[in-house]
Amino acid sequence: MTERCPDCDRILATDRDHEIIPEGEGEHLCWRRFHGGKCYEPHDWRGEALALREQLERVRGALAALVGKLEAVSASPAYMGVWSLYQAHRGRYTGPTYEAEMQKALAILNGDTDD
Repeated sequence: MTERCPDCDRILATDRDHEIIPEGEGEHLCWRRFHGGKCYEPHDWRGEALALREQLERVRGALAALVGKLEAVSASPAYMGVWSLYQAHRGRYTGPTYEAEMQKALAILNGDTDD
């Protein structure tokens, strides 16, 4: 298990971290071993998690609205007429589609988080 700082609750930086992480980066780690015991202020992990949850809900809402709109447009007789006209003049459509992305979005919205 990774050791955490008792003061700031960040993961304690290791010698390897000190070797590979450039100066000024690695704010997610506690560098007290390398800076004379000085530590960051405690981080509000709960507040950050709650803010991320709120952001996630907004993104899910926007994704659900987008999926709904794409499904409505795809089912629209007016939109289908555009495809009929296109195929009459140009032949079968072979360009890019969004089917795989739509299936991923639907899976996420339905709670399938295997990916």
